[in-house]
Amino acid sequence: MNLYVMRHGCTNYNELGLCNDNPDADVHLNAMGKQQAQTAAEQLRDVTLDRIIVSPLPRTRQTAEYVNQYHDVPIEVHPDLADIRSGFDGKSVGEYFAAIAHDPLNARV
Repeated sequence: MNLYVMRHGCTNYNELGLCNDNPDADVHLNAMGKQQAQTAAEQLRDVTLDRIIVSPLPRTRQTAEYVNQYHDVPIEVHPDLADIRSGFDGKSVGEYFAAIAHDPLNARV
């Protein structure tokens, strides 16, 4: 069995530096994100996929639909893949990092 993990394409919130963990928020792939998703889809074109599993966030479903244009497999929404509801949806990433007192993406292990 092979497992392929990929991140969604860029969104309007990414461009604005905003947090998004609310699946009901109107956050979708922007033009760059659509191109990223199409490029990823082309890279995965010849890979055999049995199914695609996504989080409830629309950006993940949109990205999966690009990949699935070459596969026509079920796209399953799995609630356990949802982002943790941080309370910072729509707020700046900088505000979030200030509140948690560090940048987890730049932490040393």
